Amino acid sequence: MALEANKRRHRPSLRRQGALALALVAGGASTFAAAPPTNSTFRVTVRATNGYVWPASHQAGGRAGALPMGARLRLKASKNLSGFPPALQRIFRAMQTYGLIVADNGSDMYVSGAMDGRWNNDQLNPAFAALTANDFEVVQLGWR
Repeated sequence: MALEANKRRHRPSLRRQGALALALVAGGASTFAAAPPTNSTFRVTVRATNGYVWPASHQAGGRAGALPMGARLRLKASKNLSGFPPALQRIFRAMQTYGLIVADNGSDMYVSGAMDGRWNNDQLNPAFAALTANDFEVVQLGWR
């Protein structure tokens, strides 16, 4: 399938994670620690969802007032990142620029990715835990 086509790409060979079925790319986010971010969106879980919007293809919950599966969030530009190490600032700037997609029900605001031994989890885990839902804004509820 041509990459410029706007169709769903079903590839059984890719490992998928979560109800949204986002592909897991080994080392995908690990490059943020060493280089400026690319146009990557992060996967995030929330406690409950209500329906779904594109790019999601199905619902995983129906709690009134909850975000739909596939909703796009972005770290607010007003979030002060100066207290974080440079590698984490790059990750958070990518969250400000490219955002996150609600990909599954689970722990609130749990950001996940491929395991990589280059991550410093002693820095990463507390930094992610320092973010709350109030640090994010809803950008888009679906395409169009």
